Amino acid sequence: MNAVMMYVKSILVGATASVITVIVFKVIAASIMIFFPEVARRIFPGSYHTLGWGGYFALELVGAQALIVGVFAFVLAFVWMSRRASARM
Repeated sequence: MNAVMMYVKSILVGATASVITVIVFKVIAASIMIFFPEVARRIFPGSYHTLGWGGYFALELVGAQALIVGVFAFVLAFVWMSRRASARM
């Protein structure tokens, strides 16, 4: 029973870390797009669209990069919690 709860707790902590990391990544990406558009064109080239009167950024196209960061945060948090819990047993 303790081993099952250890994995459930690790999955919940990993999912929470993933969600928080994706939200923070999107907020940082949006603020870079607003305040530093020249830098944002280099960081997020696929999300910049040009029109006749100027260009704009599409924040939903940053989703793939945010997903990679979120999966990485999930794996780190899961491994950290699993090792921490297994050291106590």
